[in-house]
Amino acid sequence: MHRHIWQMNLLSARELAQFSRDRGLSLSSEEDIIHLWQLGLLKADLIISRGKLLRVGLVDQGIDDYGHHVYSDERQLRQRPKGWANSEKTLRPLQTSVELLFHPFRYYVLYCLNRASELHTLCASGLDGKIS
Repeated sequence: MHRHIWQMNLLSARELAQFSRDRGLSLSSEEDIIHLWQLGLLKADLIISRGKLLRVGLVDQGIDDYGHHVYSDERQLRQRPKGWANSEKTLRPLQTSVELLFHPFRYYVLYCLNRASELHTLCASGLDGKIS
């Protein structure tokens, strides 16, 4: 199984975090990347697992040369009628046998989430509409 798309290597969660940090984003820890993936806000381009995964939206793409299961991420974003607050608290640690791989272009999703987070913080602090 190739770990590159469009002549670019896919990045692990740690590498995508570093890539984002190098470009000034605050959502830039490996844990942030994994949590965003678990919440469905960030899709992985490839998921490799030593064991079979049974998760809605992960599509089995077969077995690689090393006997690992390979999945594509075709999950749909879940509706959260109660909002996103505290949703991270319900997450379990990612299994160590699961490797998430991301195309560097996923940085743009992180950029947009980072921007939305900054705007939310600005509005929550009471500064919205008061900037001259």
